[in-house]
Amino acid sequence: MNWLSARQAVLAQNVANINTPDYLPKDLDKLDFSKVLKRTDVALGQTMTTTNPVHLSGSSRGVSLTRTNPMHLSVPTLGGKYGIHSVKPSHETSLDGNGVIVEDEMAKMDSTRSAYDLVASIYQKNIGLINLALGTNG
Repeated sequence: MNWLSARQAVLAQNVANINTPDYLPKDLDKLDFSKVLKRTDVALGQTMTTTNPVHLSGSSRGVSLTRTNPMHLSVPTLGGKYGIHSVKPSHETSLDGNGVIVEDEMAKMDSTRSAYDLVASIYQKNIGLINLALGTNG
C-alpha cells in the first residue's frame, strides 16, 4: 500500500508538470517482493528461517502461536524510498519537449487506485474474519 501511495504521488506530479518544458514523466520501479525480503533481512541483520517445521506448512497440530523473537511481529522500516525512473514517452513529445501524456497518466493513476482499493478491501475482509473468529464486533 505504501508503494501504491508513493506511485500515485509520482503520477500526480507528472500531471502537475504537464506544462513544464522538457519534463519527462516518471514512474516507480516495479515492486519486487523478493528484493523487499532481502532488504528486510539486511536491515534486521537476520535471514528468514523456519524454527519449527509446522510454521510454514499450514499444519495446526496443536501448535500455539507464540512470539519467540521480538522482531517476528514488528514491521521494519526500509526508509520508504522506491526507485524512480523517467519514462520514455510512447508518443511524440510536445513542441516544448514535455513528454507527459495525460491519458497515459490517468490510466496509470486509475490502475494504481484500483490496486490500492483491492488491497484495502482484502485487508478489511481479513480484519473482519479475525473479529468474527474472536467473537467481537468491530
